[in-house]
Amino acid sequence: MSTLPAWRPAATIGATYLAQGLVAYLGVIMVGMLAQLGTPLEQQVGLLASGALPWALKFAFALLLDLRPIVSLRVRALAAVLLLASASVGMASLARAWAPGHASELGLVAWVWLASNFALALLDVLADALALERLADRRALAATCMGLGHALGFGVIGPLGLLELVLHEGLAPALQRGAVMVGVLALVPLVIFVAEPHATTREPSRAATATHSTASAPWPALAALVLCIVAMLGPNVTGALASEFLFAELRWDFADFAATLLPLGAIAGLIGALLAGLAVARRGPAHAAAWMAGLLALAWLAFAAASPWWSAAWTLRWLAASEGALQAALLVGLHALALQHAGPSFAITRFVTMMAALNLPRVLGPMLAPALAEQGWVAVFAGCGAASLLAAGGLALLARAAPGVRDPRGIH
Repeated sequence: MSTLPAWRPAATIGATYLAQGLVAYLGVIMVGMLAQLGTPLEQQVGLLASGALPWALKFAFALLLDLRPIVSLRVRALAAVLLLASASVGMASLARAWAPGHASELGLVAWVWLASNFALALLDVLADALALERLADRRALAATCMGLGHALGFGVIGPLGLLELVLHEGLAPALQRGAVMVGVLALVPLVIFVAEPHATTREPSRAATATHSTASAPWPALAALVLCIVAMLGPNVTGALASEFLFAELRWDFADFAATLLPLGAIAGLIGALLAGLAVARRGPAHAAAWMAGLLALAWLAFAAASPWWSAAWTLRWLAASEGALQAALLVGLHALALQHAGPSFAITRFVTMMAALNLPRVLGPMLAPALAEQGWVAVFAGCGAASLLAAGGLALLARAAPGVRDPRGIH
């Protein structure tokens, strides 16, 4: 079997997560526009939850891949192309279904949003399998491609490529352009297809197997799974409430939000993802993730304490930069932690189960958001800070109990 150069799986993983970030950006724009139109918060978070559900249930597909490991890389590459194309069609369908303010059309939007995210969730499993099989001993590189790809899609390509259309022509043309972008990304997995015409999947390297043998004991893996859920509660609660907080509570204009806060968070996210990759390589996943979760907790607690100054633009800019950098960095650390605890047997299922734990708060956060908002905005940010601080403490303990193996090659 020929050896696949690291850049080919890295490019495919990055493109997969870039598409996810691009679609997530369009989701944020949809919810933001609904908030400005006065749509009830329950309908806003319902749309978010419908798109998040496939991500929490994708482990069933991972189990199928573990049970049928003989599926060739070429078949998986073609499946990735088809799934990205399906997501592209979903974006085009959303453009036709989008009709702000009409409840019947919003129901259709929710169903199309669910179907599009289902395709992306299945694609994500294929990318995760590729990371485990071809970059198992390059966790820092794989996790950085995941975090950086998402940050590029959500924070750079989305705003630069779609924002002007949203502001001047409306959401439907932006969805159409987004469909074209995702369609172009569907070509990237072909670098795998043309590289190894006869290749099948492979077992992880000896170095990776040795790493798994020390990190995949039941209790550290279970602890890592629970900590992934706790760590991502805060980001998903604040994400679900962001539009309500900015547009209904603070009366921000959507154009100002899109022109200032989104780009600031995007640039910070790119920097955070890159630095987190280096931190994972030098300090190990749990240690790096503990630092990121702790700093994010301090940012939210400081913002809660600064409530008298929320009307000043600088406080929101500071929060956007802090959240952008630290949430992206935290995701890189948690992705690497999931790779560390994947284990030598049923590795794809175990890794995707960890990733499902990361995505479960995307369902729980919107469900909890309305009740939390009733407690007041200071309580929301203080509570998110407390949850993140709890995760940081748990991750620090996990780093001491199961430190994992550092990657001296870094993200190169």
